Amino acid sequence: MAGKSLKYEAPHSLAELWSLLEDDLENIGFLAGGTDLLVKLKRKQLDLIRLIDLKTIEDLKGIWLDENLRLHIGALTTLTELSTHPLVMKHSPVLVATARKMASVQVRNRATIGGNLCNAAPSADLAPPLLVLDAVVKVVSGKGARELALKSLFTGPGQIALQPGEVMAEVIVPASEPGTKVIYLKQGLRQALDIAMVCAAVKLTLSGDLCQEAAIALGAVAPTPIRVEAAEDWLRGRRIDTQSIAKAADLARLAANPISDVRATADYRSELVAALVAKGIQQCVMQASEYGEPLPLVEVGVSRLDEGSDK
Repeated sequence: MAGKSLKYEAPHSLAELWSLLEDDLENIGFLAGGTDLLVKLKRKQLDLIRLIDLKTIEDLKGIWLDENLRLHIGALTTLTELSTHPLVMKHSPVLVATARKMASVQVRNRATIGGNLCNAAPSADLAPPLLVLDAVVKVVSGKGARELALKSLFTGPGQIALQPGEVMAEVIVPASEPGTKVIYLKQGLRQALDIAMVCAAVKLTLSGDLCQEAAIALGAVAPTPIRVEAAEDWLRGRRIDTQSIAKAADLARLAANPISDVRATADYRSELVAALVAKGIQQCVMQASEYGEPLPLVEVGVSRLDEGSDK
């Protein structure tokens, strides 16, 4: 940024936005909540010529259900709105729980679901639960709109599959099958105001103790948030017991490819993956259980997780 002026523009509609994007698409930044972008600008980590503020575009806001009970969440929905909206509470409570674990009240009042995903941090909190929910994103441009599976959005750290001139308009969450439970777990150095060392989401559709469907996603253990298909395939069609949980947790550990950094070593992260996935499966079962006694805890990976990390 040094020596350059930054042109600020604030369109009030998508039509105005497309008119601004008719010419030069180079060195443009899109401003939503700004909780990541403005920090990068201050640190001179971005070389932008134009900054386009999206906050006044109403078409990027709102939360509603369609006729197929798919939950539509506007990309400019703040984390505070996500954590308090009645439709999200009813149809996707795991997103409420996840948003409430993120950052501080002040940041949640600014940060948006679209910004959290488009920033594409490997540790993005909302990515694992949305991945197991099979979410898709609606992307719009002056040429039209398209839907993209969330798992295809992330291409690398800080990199996404949007083309120049495209913006995220909505996150769409399909309706879950009856008997489905979803858990999000996050482990950091402290219980609040911290980036995850490892985060994991588990979704199980259960009939008694039989797993009809499973989805597991991890964050902060690979260049992008990932689904763990090997563990999902293992659980699908099996009875959930201590052996099947331990095997799924180990498959998740093997799928992870963590790095060592200031927050944790790669080995410790691998142990955390197994521990969080085992804990997530157990909590799904306990939430859904109407049969017998709760499953005994499976001792996998690290011996202790912070109390309250899943609250």
